[in-house]
Amino acid sequence: YLLVNLTHGFPNEPNPLFKSEGPFYIENREHLQQVQTLGLVKNHIAEAQGSLDKMAALLSDFHFLVYLSSLDILSADNVKLIGRIITAETPEMSAQLTDELLASDGWQTLSLMLQEASDSDLNHGAGSAMDTGDSSDGFSSGAQNTSSAGGSGGRSSSPWACRHCTFENSPANDSCDMCALPRD
Repeated sequence: YLLVNLTHGFPNEPNPLFKSEGPFYIENREHLQQVQTLGLVKNHIAEAQGSLDKMAALLSDFHFLVYLSSLDILSADNVKLIGRIITAETPEMSAQLTDELLASDGWQTLSLMLQEASDSDLNHGAGSAMDTGDSSDGFSSGAQNTSSAGGSGGRSSSPWACRHCTFENSPANDSCDMCALPRD
């Protein structure tokens, strides 16, 4: 038998890079009704409103960063800036970098999208299907949602361009597949 001493592989005083007081949902957990949505982002960011220190701490949640990156709203420079915020040596430096991030174009775009969308639009996607029990696999198409919405029968059968991001969507969708904002 081989005996291995693992004490040298673990620090005496751990200092994790990613730490969060209020963790963001972990990705790929639809089966547990834990779905990452823009609504969750809005609520998560609202917890840190008005405090650069709280926002810096919020940004050190790995799963929150993965979801923000997957949205492709923030530029590569914004993501690098978030990395600098997380690894900042002093709280003052972290607050200064956080202020820089909040003033960036990418963060302003994200903020605008969160302000423009209603709560039902922010929770669009797998989460809304799971909450209502409409779909057994947790995914719903826009066509399922339009059949219950009154007055949608007058929609054209041609694709439509989102007025927020200009993405061309299927005529059956009531909200944009790219940015999840409402059609009208």
